[in-house]
This record gives sequence, structure tokens and C-alpha cells, in this order.
Amino acid sequence: MPPDLKRVKTFLSRALKPHVAQKANFAQWLDALFMDDLGKVLGVNLYIDLRNRSLPVPLLLDVLNRLTVNPAYVKAARDGFYFCIEAECQHICLCKHPGKVTPLAKGDRYARVLPLQSMINFYLRDAIAVAPNAEGEAEVREEFYGKGRRRRLGLVKKTWRGQMNNVWVTSFNTLLGVLAGLPEKKKANVIRDRFGFFGADTGTLVYVAYPPDFTEAFVPTTLDAHSGCYFFVPPPGPPPPAWGLTCSLTPRHTGLEERVHLAFDGLTDEYESDIIGDITEPSSPDPNHLLSVALSRA
Repeated sequence: MPPDLKRVKTFLSRALKPHVAQKANFAQWLDALFMDDLGKVLGVNLYIDLRNRSLPVPLLLDVLNRLTVNPAYVKAARDGFYFCIEAECQHICLCKHPGKVTPLAKGDRYARVLPLQSMINFYLRDAIAVAPNAEGEAEVREEFYGKGRRRRLGLVKKTWRGQMNNVWVTSFNTLLGVLAGLPEKKKANVIRDRFGFFGADTGTLVYVAYPPDFTEAFVPTTLDAHSGCYFFVPPPGPPPPAWGLTCSLTPRHTGLEERVHLAFDGLTDEYESDIIGDITEPSSPDPNHLLSVALSRA
């Protein structure tokens, strides 16, 4: 039976308060966390990770001790927690799930899904030095995604990362299987919803498929998310999960497999990208669904 929020908060207090350096500040932060809807989700996420032994307690205490000496972090509660990670301790927090990751199935590989605009702005525009305007975007589309495809991703030399120094990926075969069952006009909308891409109401989605020999990926923990990653919930357990599981934006869809890896410099021609489709409908994020999923996995 899933726990209620009171039980989750009591568990966190008993598990963590005796060990933090600033006990009064921690208690204030915990109270503030559970007064906010998204803060409650973070609280449940920490509960899941601690109960499943997915998150080493000393590592979480390192974050909390940094957080509770800063009044701004304490007052902000959920955002303060992630601002602390983003600003001070990414180097100790990312890709730290202690479980062993099972290999991909034969013939599978990882893939990253992201907006085409992000792909252009952060990687492709610099790769071929085009202007930051509509004409430049059209040139990038033609060079990398047009029928001729004169350019390959080996031209990308910038650090391959997300908002933090990590990247979220899924199973390429699973992604292709989902796309195969969708009409063209629905593909980007459904992928946006099932991956929990909050705020992606327009634009185009693309995928980047990794080389088959790329294997350095981990099950994500709460510390791999960031302040803008609202629809994240750790996978349920026990037993130890082999994959993370996305939280969709609405109850209409289930989550998809996800893992996370550390950032690295540049791509090679073995990486392949293609367009998934255009987003044609605004999203309808459901915060109640998010909390319900979190509690169901606890």
C-alpha cells in the first residue's frame, strides 16, 4: 500500500535530521518542502531513492549540509535543493546510482530525444558556423536533416550535455517501437508527453541515436534531475531497477525507459540524428497525476 505524505515526511525526518549539521534549518526546509505541490513530489522521490537504497545517504547529507547553511536555499525548498546541486555539487551528485546496469538487448542502443531548436542552438549551428537567425536554421535543417544530408554529427565538438553535466537517454528500439504505432501528426506530441517534457508546446523533436558500443549509462536518481525537471519520479523497487521510468505529463500515457550518463566532449559520425515530428498540440501537464505516480512508486 503506498504511503501517505505524512508518513513520507516522518521517514525523511527520522532518516536524515539526526545526521545533518544544521538540524533547525533542515526541519525548516522540510516543512517548507511539504507546503508546495512540487516540493511534495521531491519529498516522495527522496523517500523512494532512500528506501530502495538507490541514493547513498552520505551523498544526500553532503547536499543537505550545503543547502541548510544558505537561507535562500532553505526558503526556496524544492528549487533551493536543485539550485544547490546545480551551483555547488554536480561533480559529486550525478550518475551515482549504486546498482549494476543490465546491458542493452542485442541490436539495441541508446538514444537521446531533444528539441530540434536545442540541437541547432547548442550543437549544429557552431558546427557549420551559420548565422543565428531563420536563414541559419534553414541551412542547418538542410545540411543535417534534408534529403541530401551532406553533414554528419562528427562535426559537433561542443560538450554533449543537458541542463547539467549529464544526459538523459532511452532505448532506441523502444523509441522506434512507440513511433511505429503512431500517426505522423501525433508522434512528437505523444513523445513529448511520455517523456515528461514540461513546457514543450511548439517546435520539432529529434532523436540522436548512439553508437552500439556506448555503454556508460546509469539508472537515474533524484540527484540527476534539475530545477526545471518537474516530471521526474524514480523507478519503483525492490528489486533494484534496471532502468529509470519517465513520468508522463498526463494519465493518458505510461512512462518510458530512461537512463543517464555523464557529459562528454563532441560526437562522432557514428551518432545519427533524425526528426521525430512537429509538436502540434499544447501540453496539458497534470500536477495531481505527477504526485499520484510518485506515491504509487513509493
